[in-house]
Amino acid sequence: MPLFNIDRPKAERIKSRLVAILPTKKQKREIFLATARRVVGRKVIEWNSCCGTYGQGGPGFLGFKLEKNFRYHEEWLILRIWGADNWLLVNGLWFAADPDQYDIQVPLYSNYYEKEWDNFSELIISERIETFEIAEKTMTITIGSTVISLGDNPEERPRYAGNGDQRKLDEADDLREAWILSPYAWVEI
Repeated sequence: MPLFNIDRPKAERIKSRLVAILPTKKQKREIFLATARRVVGRKVIEWNSCCGTYGQGGPGFLGFKLEKNFRYHEEWLILRIWGADNWLLVNGLWFAADPDQYDIQVPLYSNYYEKEWDNFSELIISERIETFEIAEKTMTITIGSTVISLGDNPEERPRYAGNGDQRKLDEADDLREAWILSPYAWVEI
């Protein structure tokens, strides 16, 4: 899935779990694909599971705000998958999940009404990105000693709420194109 939207009718677009970004001149100039060379060694100073916007809400992109260094300003490292935190494992445990699955495994993070906790921030805030290994269908990012991964086994991930379908990447998806760098968290989709 290309980083920016394609000028094709919706029916012709490639089926993808990756969400394209609006092709505004500003975003084309300021947002680009993330590379290990640019993120490894940088400190995480904030994170947000609600990055991105479509004008009336958000797609739930996961973002890590990276500290300014001698080369780069503060910027957001963002995973552009809808509800991204529900796709990932942190040290082998679910990052987040829908409350209807908490009886299977309690995730590290929850922001649902009367079910709110954060056991994730303490693992990554003020820690440096040690590895950023992204392949077509799998990824591993190490922040300090915390391993954030998306493996090739959908059975390890929480299922979608309601219908219980597995979270699987589509054939056209390539995680090497899923991570972007942006000066702001609210990229428009």
